[in-house]
Amino acid sequence: MTVLALAATTSMAVAQETTSSVRGSVTAEGTPVSGATVTVTHLPSGTVSTMVTGESGAFSLSGLRPGGPYRVSVKADGYPEASYDDISLTVGQPYNLPVTVSQAAALDELAVVAVRPTQALTTSFNRDKIDGVASINRDIRDIARQDPFASFNPSTRGVSIAGTRNTTNKFSVDGVRFSDNFGLQGGGLPTNRGPVPLDAVEQLSVKVAPYDVTEGDFQGGSIAVVLRSGDNKLSGSAFYTYTDDSLQGDNSRGTVVNQTLTSKNWGAFLSGPIIKDKLFFAGSYEKLDQVTPALFGLAGAPSVVPGLTQASLDAISATASSVYGYDTLGLAQTLPETDEKYTIKIDYNLTDKHRLSYTYIHNSGETEALGGGSTSPTSPGIGFQSYATREPQI
Repeated sequence: MTVLALAATTSMAVAQETTSSVRGSVTAEGTPVSGATVTVTHLPSGTVSTMVTGESGAFSLSGLRPGGPYRVSVKADGYPEASYDDISLTVGQPYNLPVTVSQAAALDELAVVAVRPTQALTTSFNRDKIDGVASINRDIRDIARQDPFASFNPSTRGVSIAGTRNTTNKFSVDGVRFSDNFGLQGGGLPTNRGPVPLDAVEQLSVKVAPYDVTEGDFQGGSIAVVLRSGDNKLSGSAFYTYTDDSLQGDNSRGTVVNQTLTSKNWGAFLSGPIIKDKLFFAGSYEKLDQVTPALFGLAGAPSVVPGLTQASLDAISATASSVYGYDTLGLAQTLPETDEKYTIKIDYNLTDKHRLSYTYIHNSGETEALGGGSTSPTSPGIGFQSYATREPQI
C-alpha cells in the first residue's frame, strides 16, 4: 500500500482531520476590541500565524499543526500585551481562547497560562501519552483501545467503539482513509498490523459518533491519526527488539511444548529543519520479520491433533504424490510474517497564512494463513504446507 497526501491550508480553509485552530474574542470591560493583532506561534518550528480583529473583536486562526506548545499574544492600542503560553492543540478541535485586556498601567505585559478545553465523547493522545502506552505489536489500535468507549478483540485486533462492529469505524492518517471498506480483515484495517510506524504518530484522536458535518461515512467511531512533522531541532530515535524460542519455556504443566519462534523488529525516526522556520522534514521506518508456530500439529504443538502420527501423515503424502501427482510439502509447522512500512512528511511555511504539507506512506507485508485444523477426537484435522495461503497485505 502506497499513499500520497498533499494538503494546503490557509486561515480560511481547514482540514478537520489533520489540523487544528485557535479562536476567540478580544474584549475590554465587556466591550469588543477591534484592530487588535493576534499572533499564534508554534514554538518548536517558529511557525507564525497572525490576524487582526474586526469590529466584533473575534479572531479565528486555522490550519495549525496539532500539538505544541503554542504561544498566543494579543496587542491592542492603549492596552498592555496579553500573552498565553503552554497551549497544546488537538486535531480537529478548535481551541477557544477568550482574551480580556485592561488598562492596568502597572503591567507591561499580561501573561496567562492557558488550560486545555475539553470536548465530550472525544479522547486525544499526544506524543507523550503515546510513548506511555505499552504496545507489543507497535500498532495504533493499541492506542485507540484506551478510549473508554472502546473494546478490543485480541484474536482479530479489532477495536469496537460504542458497541458497533469494528469494520464500521473510520480510520484516517493525515486525512487519508485507511478503513477496511471490503471487510476482508477482521481487525478493521486493510493491513494486518498498523499502517504506519508507531514512532511516526504525533497525535491520535477517537471520536464517538461526532455531530460535526465534516465527519461521515462511518457508524461507530472516527479514529484520526496525524503524523509527526519536523521542527527547528534535529532529532531522532531508533529501536530494535528480538526474541526466539530459546527465551521462553518449553514445559507447560508437565507437557513438553516445542515451538519454533523468531521475531525481529527494528525501526528509526528522524526529523529536523531543511530551512529554519520555513521547510521541515520527518521520516520513519519500521521492519518486522517473524516466524511463529502453526496452531495445530503433532506432539509438542500448541494444539495437539489426536489420533494422528507422523507415519500416517507420510502415508497420506505418499499416496497424494503417487496417485495424483500432488506434493503436500509436508506438515506446516511454522507461519512466517513480514511487515515493512515507512513514512515521509514535508512541511513548508509558504506565508504566515499558507502552509503546504506533503505526506508519503508505504506499507507492504505478507502473512501465511493455514486453515483446516481441529482437535476434535471424532473429526481431527491438520493442514499440510501446500494448503497454506500467502496473503499479501499491501
